[in-house]
This record gives sequence, structure tokens and C-alpha cells, in this order.
Amino acid sequence: MLVAVILSVVLGLPASWAQTSTPRDATDTVVSLEMRLISASRGSEVEFQVSPTVKAQHLQEGGAYLLKNGRQRIGAFRLVSWDEQSRTAVFSAVSSSKSRTDEPFDWSTVAPNTVITALTRFRAPASVAREQGETLRDKRGYRPDHRTGYVAWSSFAYTETLKPKLTSNHIAIGASYRYEITQNRLDLWANTDLRLIPVTSKLSEALETSESIHARLVDAGVGLSLQILPKRKPLGLGIMAGGHYSTMYVTNDRFGYAHFSAPIVGIPLYYVLPTGQALDFEVSYAFLRTVDFNYSNSNRRLAIKLSSTSLLTTNESLGLFIHYNNVNLTLNTVKLEMNELIGGLSFRW
Repeated sequence: MLVAVILSVVLGLPASWAQTSTPRDATDTVVSLEMRLISASRGSEVEFQVSPTVKAQHLQEGGAYLLKNGRQRIGAFRLVSWDEQSRTAVFSAVSSSKSRTDEPFDWSTVAPNTVITALTRFRAPASVAREQGETLRDKRGYRPDHRTGYVAWSSFAYTETLKPKLTSNHIAIGASYRYEITQNRLDLWANTDLRLIPVTSKLSEALETSESIHARLVDAGVGLSLQILPKRKPLGLGIMAGGHYSTMYVTNDRFGYAHFSAPIVGIPLYYVLPTGQALDFEVSYAFLRTVDFNYSNSNRRLAIKLSSTSLLTTNESLGLFIHYNNVNLTLNTVKLEMNELIGGLSFRW
């Protein structure tokens, strides 16, 4: 019953919608249905091609549905008709006196074949619901946390006073975790980036020994991100702050830096296209230090990240990204600098 009341509020439906009799062994479940837009040319009615994975029992004519385009909430709709043979469904917008927006959703901003998510309440015996339903963890229909893993190609150049320049290519892997502490506002984040598998390494001049020199990099961070613009909007802007750790492992400690810690600040920005594809941009600045010296403008790490992600399901997405990292350190008369470019594929779930 609690789930029904929540959806009644979200969808803007009368309270009587939630007041239906319930078998003792029944469970309220919210299911997430995937559909592709066919057309929206019949006034308030919209036609969709329903995914083959959607069960017919979740499509009830006259039933209430909350439609979403990626992170964007479209509004409350009722199922007008459903043809199981062609798997086409027609929905009609539901007007609500509780709605704060008078203007209907502009479907012209959504391209044909765009994947739209429909959330609806499904009532079934508990044993069936556990197998067929998706438990409501928040009223937006997706988990408050997500994880991301990536594999990429890293290329960097490292210079140090009185040392030969090192250029190196690596296979990079990384992971991140984000948890929404306050809905649409405050997130906890953590990440780690590992460049531990060298492919090629080259020095600008030969050393006194013939040994191969390889460098491996490790970065990690944890902190908080505060949304300035609500996540419900197509455009999102925030600020982030936390702590950053970085170290370099070089063969026989020939050169490099080790165990730098730093406070980090940054600005994340994203934009969700009508197709549901999300474009993300982030710039961050870390004030590096070690036990040997204090914070200084000449000791810093600048990072710029660009990515594009596309939804696979409600909670899963696939993305392409490119990162640029620049590290500058000065200790007494020794100056260190590293420039790195990382590009690869990410998966979020």
C-alpha cells in the first residue's frame, strides 16, 4: 500500500487508485518497462513499440504509468490500447490538478526510436513479485547508487630535472562508486585509476644500464558532490570536493614521485540529449603536497574529463570517454611534470 500511495503522489492520481483490495500474500512492486517511441502526432496520445522482454501482464489498458526519458521525468500517462501481436501500445497523458507544470511535454524534442522507460505498479503474489518485479528503491525508479568500471588506453610523458624524458603507453583499468545521500542534491563518490600494465616505454636517452624502465601510475579519490541544478533537468551543474592520492612506481626507483596526497575541488557538468544520451564534462584541481613540502600553486594536478553515455536499461549504460591529466611538482631545485591522455570504454550499472 505504501508503494501505491507513493506512485499516486508521483503520478498525480487520485488517492482511490491506491485503495484496492489486496490478497494477504500479495506484494506491491514497481516494474520498469522499456519502449521505443514510434510517433506522438495524435495530440496527447503517444505510440510506442514495446520491448520483447516486457511481459503482457504488465500492460493493462487503463493502467497508470510514469514515463521517463533517461533521467528526465516526462509525466503521468494511462495505457489507452495494447496490441500484443504487433507489440504496440498507445498512451495518453493524464492531467493533474496537483501538477506544478501546466504545459504538456514537448515530444518533438524526442527522436523516433528513443528508448522510453515506463514505471507502473504491479500487484502479484509475493513469490511471483520476487521473480518478475523490480522493488521500488526510490520514486524515480532507479537505484540511489551506481558503479562504473572502465578499460582504456593510457599514454603519458614524464619529465624530471636532470633525468631523461619517459614516454609510456599502458592498458588502464578503473572503477568508481557513487551514492546519493540526499535526493537530487548530495552524492558520495569514490574512484581509483590504475595504469599497471605497460605496453611500451621509451627514454629520450639511454641510461648507464641496459635494463628496461617501466613506470606504473595509481590514482584514487573520495569526496562529496553537491548539485547546484536539480538532476531532474536536462542540464546538471555541481561542485565537488574531497581528497586525492597519487603515486608512481618506476623500475628500481630511477625517478618519479611517490605518495602524494591532496585536497581536490572540481566542477561536474552534464547535459541529457532528447535521445537519452548523456554528455558529461568535469574539471578538477588538486593541491599536491608530501611530507617534504607544503601546498603551493606550482604543485598541482589538473584533470579534465569528457564522456558520452547511452542507456542500455534503466540502470545500465555504456559510454566512451577521454581524460587529460597534468601533474606539476617543484621540490627545491627539482621539477617534475607529467602529461597523460586516457581514452576508453566504460560500463555503469
